[in-house]
Amino acid sequence: MLQARIIFEGGRVKLEIPEENIAKMFIIKEVEPQPIREEIEQAVVPWVWETGTPGKSKAAQPVVVELKEGKEPVRLKQYAIKPEVRREVAPIIDQYLNLGILQECESEYNTPIFPVKKPNGKYRLVQDLRAINEITKDIHPVVANPYTLLTSVSEKFEWFTVIDLKDAFFCIPLALESRKYFAFEWENPDTGRRRQLTWSRLPQGFKNSPTIFGNQLAWELEEWKTTQVTVPSMFCVVLQYVDDIFLAATERDICSQLTISLLNMVGQGGYRVSQDKAQLVRTEVVYLGCEISKGVRKLGTNRIAAICAIPVPQNHQELRSFLGMVGWCRLWILNFGLLARPLYEALKEVHWTWGRAQEKAFLELKQALKEAPALGLPDLSKEFQLYVTERHRLALGVLTQKIGPWKRPVGYFSKQLDTVSSGWPGCLRAVAATVLLIQEARKLTLGRKLEVYVPHMVIAVLEQKGGHWLSSSRLLQYQALLREQDDIELKINPHLNPAEFLRSNREEGELVHDCVEIIEQVYASREDLKDAPIDSPDWELFTDGSSFVENGTRYAGYAVVTTLQVIEAKALPPGTLAQKAEIRALTRALELSKGKRVNVWTD
Repeated sequence: MLQARIIFEGGRVKLEIPEENIAKMFIIKEVEPQPIREEIEQAVVPWVWETGTPGKSKAAQPVVVELKEGKEPVRLKQYAIKPEVRREVAPIIDQYLNLGILQECESEYNTPIFPVKKPNGKYRLVQDLRAINEITKDIHPVVANPYTLLTSVSEKFEWFTVIDLKDAFFCIPLALESRKYFAFEWENPDTGRRRQLTWSRLPQGFKNSPTIFGNQLAWELEEWKTTQVTVPSMFCVVLQYVDDIFLAATERDICSQLTISLLNMVGQGGYRVSQDKAQLVRTEVVYLGCEISKGVRKLGTNRIAAICAIPVPQNHQELRSFLGMVGWCRLWILNFGLLARPLYEALKEVHWTWGRAQEKAFLELKQALKEAPALGLPDLSKEFQLYVTERHRLALGVLTQKIGPWKRPVGYFSKQLDTVSSGWPGCLRAVAATVLLIQEARKLTLGRKLEVYVPHMVIAVLEQKGGHWLSSSRLLQYQALLREQDDIELKINPHLNPAEFLRSNREEGELVHDCVEIIEQVYASREDLKDAPIDSPDWELFTDGSSFVENGTRYAGYAVVTTLQVIEAKALPPGTLAQKAEIRALTRALELSKGKRVNVWTD
């Protein structure tokens, strides 16, 4: 799920995780264990609690793993493991063998294992399945998006339960014909005997394990909800992210009743629940790294402390890691893009650069985390307000909902404009920013009414000036989103700072400028440039540029001529495109005509 790379180099182990997956490391947070209430413990099947023996789903069918076409068997040597470490791992291997989770085999496939030391001093058995992941077919991931998963949890829910299934992947059996792909070599530290072992259950580290397990559990949860849950959906909601189940209810009794039913379904289905991580019938729980209470989600103090404890980066990799961690929290940070820009610019440099700008951004992001507000959970029974502005080629915005007379932030948005729209006039950049943030906000609003407040005449600019700057496809896309969507209502707001929106009672007002007039004044053509030939010119110039390919190399050139003579004709560097040659010809014609009255003819 993390797509991590473990590199063994110079006697050290290095873990590399793609920036887009770093956030997933923060989904799990250590939860303070609390004793299970007596009425719950007595009402659930006792074997639901994890006792060191993984469960096994009674409903799941054995999983068949398919290889990509034409792939050869993978045979990788086992890494060297220290004898003392091997002895620490041996009891784990023996336990899995006794339980039938591991079994002896003879396979043409082999991938290495390596023990990873846990904070408590014990070891975890990890298998490097990257080579197997490369040759097996992909399954389209249907795992829920953590970003939008909580949108169905409205502020009416006050009681919550979170359960974590223990050794979840080991609950799914692996088809006999697919077990050979996951073989590894094991040497008994006492007898010295070497043999191959493989898994009879869905292994950790296999790329499709989260999706396969998530689909199976989702099916069983659906069966439970349709056959055993009698509480109307308006009083409760059940969510799932891989092996973490979240339950919310309007009343304590409902939450307690559903928690007991859910635990019994899970236990009778063959799964096991981690008792230490169980959060049962509470007014505040930790789920997907967020502390959730009635109508509110906030960053956990442990997460903030962990990020703020990160030292100053010393190289690109450490900076990328920091940005991945703090980037997961961007929904809580106003103007995240502006604050983090110097750090992202430092990543683009070939050589490591760390100056005052980067130091300031680093400290400001940490401070912003410490001051991060508690965001409201999206309430789909209410309308949303989105306040948008554009600054320094960044789309900035705040999504809010009204709670009484106040507007409570649901999320802060910060998105970089693409290369094309970054070159547009300011008022058109505001159009691009509006479209970008509407698309982002709709992930949370899910079709509910969205009032969009912008400091520019978005529709007027788009219709009167958009055709001069936007491609036809982009223009149609913008028009479809801004004019033809029932859930979008555009309103003009003269304020430019999204932070000001939350403190202002003023939602409509007069524009401080006319967007169309500004574009015409700033980006209009020269006054002395006419669209009709002038009389009695000093020159009648004709320009052209072209290119051709010979022996794999593209050659290009241009010419500026009159009807009687060649004013200038030159070759351009190899690889120059014909379009650039045309522009170069016109540019040189204008430069050569300095101080003259000319007509320039070009195709």
